[in-house]
Amino acid sequence: MLREYLRFESFWRNARMLAARDDRLLLVSQLARTAERLMGALFGLNRHYLPTPDGLKWMDESIAAMPIAPDALAQRLRKIFESPLGGAV
Repeated sequence: MLREYLRFESFWRNARMLAARDDRLLLVSQLARTAERLMGALFGLNRHYLPTPDGLKWMDESIAAMPIAPDALAQRLRKIFESPLGGAV
């Protein structure tokens, strides 16, 4: 799972450029894919199976059940999508 989910497709190089261009749709899509990949990697580290085929229902509950996870991860992920584009990157 880690090998699969830890490929972030040159996120940092593209994200700053998209934020500077105010390319909202593409940047938000890239941020969502990156958050999904992070969650997939954490499921792998914690030896949890993805709860559904899309794997991302019940984010708060899933993160709370993970012994290995960054502090305040659910709040931090939510904040990404509430922040101005440059701040989200």
